[in-house]
Amino acid sequence: MPLPSAYDVALAAERRAAARLLLAHPLVTSTGPHRDMTADDLTLVVERDSAASVDAAEEASA
Repeated sequence: MPLPSAYDVALAAERRAAARLLLAHPLVTSTGPHRDMTADDLTLVVERDSAASVDAAEEASA
């Protein structure tokens, strides 16, 4: 499996930042069409991507 490029790592960081922004200022409200989604759903995605980025960075430095 090839190591992620610096560009891929930067994109992952940007996705995490966007997710944090959405958590602070949600586009989905309790009365909207996606009201069944929770902040926990987005948090799980952010945590998964963060863990993958850390693992990739550790592999790259090894």
